[in-house]
Amino acid sequence: MKSFNKKNTIQSEDEYAIFISDFMSVLMVIFLFIAITFIHNVQKKDDYAKEIIDDFQIINEEIIDAIKAEFLDEFSDWNALVDPVTLSFQFNSPDVLFKKGSSELTDKFKQVLNDFFPRYINIIKQENYLDQIKSIQIEGHTSSEWDKDTKGLNAYIKNMELSQERSAKVLEYVLKSNDFGEKNITLRNMISSVGYSSSNLLYTDINGEYTEDKDASRRVAFRILTKGEKKIEEVSEITM
Repeated sequence: MKSFNKKNTIQSEDEYAIFISDFMSVLMVIFLFIAITFIHNVQKKDDYAKEIIDDFQIINEEIIDAIKAEFLDEFSDWNALVDPVTLSFQFNSPDVLFKKGSSELTDKFKQVLNDFFPRYINIIKQENYLDQIKSIQIEGHTSSEWDKDTKGLNAYIKNMELSQERSAKVLEYVLKSNDFGEKNITLRNMISSVGYSSSNLLYTDINGEYTEDKDASRRVAFRILTKGEKKIEEVSEITM
């Protein structure tokens, strides 16, 4: 019959318990360190994101304020407005902009662009804005209708072609005016044109019902895209 030393067994068990306790303490310290590091990194990302968003909003507000101040006296005459959300300067008189169903600019709209575009670019060219601006889009928008016999997708496609042609014609005109496109290559490369057909309709409230405002939907907009928008997208990916 085997004998055993009870005292040695108890001592071994105590030593094992101490070892486990110390090991768990070390793990707790490691997990605590990881948790603190994680929280710190998340806080840094949140602070960075907040800083980016704040800077983005400040720049947007400054640009909008500068545009409003420059064109305050012309908004009514041109039936124009500024959208602070999209940083868009919108011309909203379809009969003044183009000949009906055509991409040909009216003489009136050419006169407006002759006055508008150089002053608009002078704002964009300011150093504190230019560094923050990614591009300028000239946008063509239409209503949802084409003619009484053309509906749905066919109307949308025809309006897409028209909106693209119109924005391209505006781009061509402003670039050729005073040889702007030849004199300022950097700014020329920042400007592009795009047609949206009826994908961004405007609506009016009539007795509690929102109805498409067909005249307002037929518009041309000069939209500023800032580098802040890209940074916000990057921050969103980091903080997800």
